[in-house]
Formats: sequence, structure tokens, C-alpha cells
Amino acid sequence: MIRKINIGALILTLLFASCESWLDVNDNPNYPDDTGYEVVLPSGITSVVYVMGGRYQVLGSLWSE
Repeated sequence: MIRKINIGALILTLLFASCESWLDVNDNPNYPDDTGYEVVLPSGITSVVYVMGGRYQVLGSLWSE
């Protein structure tokens, strides 16, 4: 009986220890770890312009177009 328990414990230990990424649910493969300035810079500039100019700046650029 003790031998069966020991073998079962060994199998469970090997089963759960062998799968490192089994519970790795917080990694999103679609989200990049790091990006270059060519991706982040245009978005940052647009956000700053919108905050500084407000809605009227965007509205004025649409009317002037």
C-alpha cells in the first residue's frame, strides 16, 4: 500500500514538475515585450498634441482639411 502511494506521489511530482509553461497564463503572445521609437513616437506625439490642444485643435484640423 505504501509502495503504491510512493509511486503515485512520484508520478504526480514528475507530471507537475515537467510542465513549466502549463500555468503560465499571464504571457500574451500578441503583446510585444519591447518596441522601438518608430512605433511609440507617433502615438506619443499625437497624445501630447491632443492633450495640449484639446478637442478644438482636432476639430479645427478637420475643418481646415
